[in-house]
Amino acid sequence: MKKILAVTLSLLLVFSFTACKSEETTTSDSETTTAVSEETSENATESVAATATSYEVDTEKLEVKDVNGNTISSGSASVSFSGTKKTISAAYLIDGVEVEISAGAYESASSSSDQVVFLVVNGGKLTITGTASKYVGITKTGSAASSGQVGDDYNFYGINSGIVVAGSGSEATIQYAYISTAANGSNAVVSTAGATVNILNSEIETTGSAGSRGLHATYEGTINADTVKITTQGSSCASLATDRGGGTVNATNMTLETNSSGSPLVYSTGTINVSNSTGVANNAQMVVVEGGSSANVDSCVFSCTGSGNRTGTSESNSSSHVIDAGGIFIYQSFSGDASDGTDYFTATNSTFTVTTEGVPMFYITNISAEITLNGNTFNSASTDDYFLIAEGTNQWGKSGSNGGKVVMSITNQDLSGKSVFVGSASSSLSITATDSSSTAVNKVQ
Repeated sequence: MKKILAVTLSLLLVFSFTACKSEETTTSDSETTTAVSEETSENATESVAATATSYEVDTEKLEVKDVNGNTISSGSASVSFSGTKKTISAAYLIDGVEVEISAGAYESASSSSDQVVFLVVNGGKLTITGTASKYVGITKTGSAASSGQVGDDYNFYGINSGIVVAGSGSEATIQYAYISTAANGSNAVVSTAGATVNILNSEIETTGSAGSRGLHATYEGTINADTVKITTQGSSCASLATDRGGGTVNATNMTLETNSSGSPLVYSTGTINVSNSTGVANNAQMVVVEGGSSANVDSCVFSCTGSGNRTGTSESNSSSHVIDAGGIFIYQSFSGDASDGTDYFTATNSTFTVTTEGVPMFYITNISAEITLNGNTFNSASTDDYFLIAEGTNQWGKSGSNGGKVVMSITNQDLSGKSVFVGSASSSLSITATDSSSTAVNKVQ
């Protein structure tokens, strides 16, 4: 049944429906990801990421020494993650000392599984400073010890990654570097256990088939990035990501590209702020926010095809279908990777494009979400596509209480003519237009 609502400006609209009967569901702890992206909208925001200028990658293998002249060699260190201890091995262990690198090529041992290239621990400091014409080369080879499914060691703790900075007081500053990883479970740069990473004017490529993200913060790690190009090829390989224990990624002037299922541009289980950037997700959503987390997008141009990779049933479609399709996917999996609570998504002066018909711009399930929109452009493949779906599915949460509860605030935002679907009594949508130039949705199904 379709209802046409006349909407006046600056009016709070609350939609709550029970038209769809919920089906019995089972709780799934599986983390999902989806869909796809290809082209950048012609309505590009003027302030976007600059692509890297021409450069070469240094190939000369050099010895690594600390600032006191002591040789840095391979080794391992025990790192505590909220009570869980893990031993991480590295080709270069920077343990409580300062290291400055201005040239050279550095890699892990090809025969050593689970070895990172650089590991910074116990208040150590790593500074990598190449030049605009010659980048320092950092290459992670050697496979993950677990050749099957990429598990917690790789997703949470950074084992087998390119650069790992772990522990409060540990820091890395990286400029003019080319970082590549070519193995499963091989993230390029990981900040974890309260550490801090600053990276700028660099390029990242990961080619592993699974679990090889670009910039990855876990357990309250922080990453600050400026003018970094990130390209990933595998599944579950988001460009910008946080995971277990939360983390923060602040990124500006980025150029982002992902090329497989489950690899959105942004995957937040903590806090991710991205501005003045471009991105295309060629087989995943643009943004995923999971469980009590936030993602903030400002002056960006993002695109995706939006098709998902999780099959089930939902209130809008009782037949088996892909249920996690969406340009921006907001949910709670209860996998333990994210905290419980409200999800937050904010977008300002950005352009979002979904290029596949039948894919909604927003999909919200099993979570309460607050969405704030100001001055954005939303492009869908068809005018018949839903702008937003809030509903329950048979994949996450308990039937009857696993819908999407959405509070949306819009400023300088024309959503007239947009269609939304709001499921049963456990789902709701309220929209506040805060200024006289905004219009809210006027079609509700």
